[in-house]
Amino acid sequence: MDALTRLFNRRRLDEDLDAECKRCVRYGRPLAFVMLDVDHFKAFNDAHGHPQADTALQEVADVIAGSVRTTDTAYRYGGEEFCILLRETSGLDAMHFAERVRQRIEQRFSAGTTAGITASFGVAGFSIATPTPRALVEAADAAMYQSKNGGRNRVMFSSSSFPPGPPSDLPQIHPPMVSN
Repeated sequence: MDALTRLFNRRRLDEDLDAECKRCVRYGRPLAFVMLDVDHFKAFNDAHGHPQADTALQEVADVIAGSVRTTDTAYRYGGEEFCILLRETSGLDAMHFAERVRQRIEQRFSAGTTAGITASFGVAGFSIATPTPRALVEAADAAMYQSKNGGRNRVMFSSSSFPPGPPSDLPQIHPPMVSN
C-alpha cells in the first residue's frame, strides 16, 4: 500500500500486471490499462506547498478509488501518476471509464483551495501489439503523453494498441463532453 494515498503501490502493480497478462494470453480475455498524471502538479505544489499538494493527491486517489469496480485495481505509480488495471474490459469501455474519472476529478476540483486540478489520461488494451506488462504500461504512458501534448485534461487511446473496434468506435475524448 502507498502510505499517502492508500492505493496499491508499484510493487503490487508489477505483480498484478504479470498475472493478468498471463491470464489474458491463456484465456483470451480482455484487459485494459489506464494511466493518468495530475496536470501541472509541480506548479500546484510550488504555489500551495507540500501539505496541500499531499491533500490534493489523496483526494485524486479517493476519486479513483470511488470509481473502480471491485474487479479493478487502482495504484499509485509514483509522484502524481496513478494507474488502473481494468480486468475483463475492452479498450472502448476503458476509454469511457477513463472519461468518467476525468470528469469526476475535474468536478471535484472545481472550487476551493485545490481548484483547477485536472488529469491527463492514457488508455491501452492488451493485444498482440502490447503482449507484455511492460508493453502495456509503455502504450498507456505514450497515450498519456499524447493527452498532455494535446492540451491536457483529456483521454487518449494508445495508437500502439490494437483498437477495440472499428476506428470510428474509438473517438479521442476531449473536454468539454456534451451528454445527451
